[in-house]
Amino acid sequence: MLDRTYRNSTPALLARLITAVPGADMACISGPRALALHTDERARRVDLAQLRHGAGPCVEAARSGRSVLADITQVRLCWPGFARSAREARIFSFLVVPLLHNDALLGTLSLYAQRSHAFTERDETTAQLAIPAICAALLADGLAGVAAPVNGYQVECSRRRGHGRGEE
Repeated sequence: MLDRTYRNSTPALLARLITAVPGADMACISGPRALALHTDERARRVDLAQLRHGAGPCVEAARSGRSVLADITQVRLCWPGFARSAREARIFSFLVVPLLHNDALLGTLSLYAQRSHAFTERDETTAQLAIPAICAALLADGLAGVAAPVNGYQVECSRRRGHGRGEE
């Protein structure tokens, strides 16, 4: 039986979220400047590539304060420098939500899939509903790092509107 502390820890919540979102194969939580936690080496590499390039769905969600739901086609259009890293990791679907706590960005939650169009708006809602628990766990686990105000970021890809689906 799991003790209460572990059940509400960041790794446990991340594992439960992957189970709750059927298309998710892996997940990663990144802070404004660094990686906090990952479930798979490929997720770690993809998040680090986005931080290194300063572009990608994870960076977009942090900058805009909005969720990004995209597949590899949209990634190639909006973040061509990052697209190669995603293809090499065999990640073709992206669902990224900003982790906001008291109007400050603690990081981003990235769910990744090995097939295109793996995520739906329902999956996005499921991920967003998990934000309060994940933020609380990040703070309790000491993984939040330095919070950065969301309004200090600029949206990188001007063609992206709505929930990051490339809508015009």
